[in-house]
Amino acid sequence: MDLISFDETGLPVPEGGIGAWPAERVKVTVHLLHLDSDALVDERKQVWNRCRRLIASAQDIMSEQDIKTSVTLKARLKGILEELRGLAAAEAELAGTARACLLKSGIGWVTKLVSDVN
Repeated sequence: MDLISFDETGLPVPEGGIGAWPAERVKVTVHLLHLDSDALVDERKQVWNRCRRLIASAQDIMSEQDIKTSVTLKARLKGILEELRGLAAAEAELAGTARACLLKSGIGWVTKLVSDVN
């Protein structure tokens, strides 16, 4: 079970619904490991924003495909999905932030990407 998640500002936060003791563990871990340092927070924010832009682009392409289907649109969509999977892959830098962004998007196909990567 994950205890730490991230928000859109790049800050580490306790995972929702984990209870008081695990939340306190998260708070201490964040403090001891300096997980709230400005440099890390800025990097996480950039990853979050990149994921949001990719999700929006994919949504736009999917809307366009409802009107017209083309090889070009399919290729662009495939590239975006691969990039999102890469950002959320276990070996990716700041993958936890990407996964948090994908999961918190609330969009079915986006949240499924996280389970596909794991």
